[in-house]
Amino acid sequence: HENCQVRCVLTGTPVTNGPMDLWSIMEFVKPSFFNRNWYDFKQYYGMFTTLSIGTAKGMQQIRVLLNENTWRSIKLCKDYNTAYQVFGVSQDTYFTVQSQDKYIGPYKRADELKKQLDTVAVFKKITDCIDMPEQVFITRTLSMNNEQSAAYRQMLTDQAVEYEGRITTALNKLTMTTRLQQISSGFIYDKTFLADTDLDRDLLPDEVVWLGKSNPKIDALIRDIDESDKPVIVMTRYTAEADKIYSILKDQYNVMLYTGWKKTGTIDNFKEGKYDRKAALCLALFGCVGVFIAYKVACFFSLKTLTYIICVVMIYTSIMFFRDANKTEA
Repeated sequence: HENCQVRCVLTGTPVTNGPMDLWSIMEFVKPSFFNRNWYDFKQYYGMFTTLSIGTAKGMQQIRVLLNENTWRSIKLCKDYNTAYQVFGVSQDTYFTVQSQDKYIGPYKRADELKKQLDTVAVFKKITDCIDMPEQVFITRTLSMNNEQSAAYRQMLTDQAVEYEGRITTALNKLTMTTRLQQISSGFIYDKTFLADTDLDRDLLPDEVVWLGKSNPKIDALIRDIDESDKPVIVMTRYTAEADKIYSILKDQYNVMLYTGWKKTGTIDNFKEGKYDRKAALCLALFGCVGVFIAYKVACFFSLKTLTYIICVVMIYTSIMFFRDANKTEA
């Protein structure tokens, strides 16, 4: 409200998602903070390229933020006219790219922007507030299955893929990149026409067709989950991927699916450890110890005695399961 005495915003570091997110935040905190409207703000701080894309209304031009590959191509342009003809960039963007030694994001005047923010904002990393374990990044290189490889090559050469009677196409380089990412993830988007508004949107389970009977990427993920301490958080780009992983894991673990399309639990329950917190690790440890004990016990009893012991254990286990089930229903 315009008569409020204090306005403040608590958010994650907005620069992580880019300065483009800052305008609306600061417009709430202090209207006209940048002395620019939204369109002027984008043009002043952002670096964009122009793409021609097929839509239901024909070919249209859209403005997208500069990615690293486009940045490198613009860097190779000998003059601005060439860069403008090929990429549709502004003169300011062209000279900014030429002045940079490496790609640091699709933004310009970052120092000026940060200087403005320092007058009203405080930035804190989580490591400044609490002790955090050291981050470990592991990159796994995998080979696609035969169906994925064939689809990938076909998309590169024909800008279209046909699989089990389903066809998906790519009308331009931007769409091509998205299609290839989907294929490398193991599926194709079951929709021939891709509008410009669909490029970054989520894909639901019934909108994709999975390529082949196996998925090397998901198979490797499952192996990592089996071998990891719990709890584990798996983040995917598409809901279709999350649903696929959930369907595989739900019979083995207590799994929570949390997407905009479907939720099977709550964040609070996850934090409280109700979704297999360390359960797999304990089972593995107890399983190893159990095998060792069973081996030692078997050495001291006859086969007839062991049969009785096994029967008693099975009866006891059944009673415990029924008791727990009754508690759950109550």
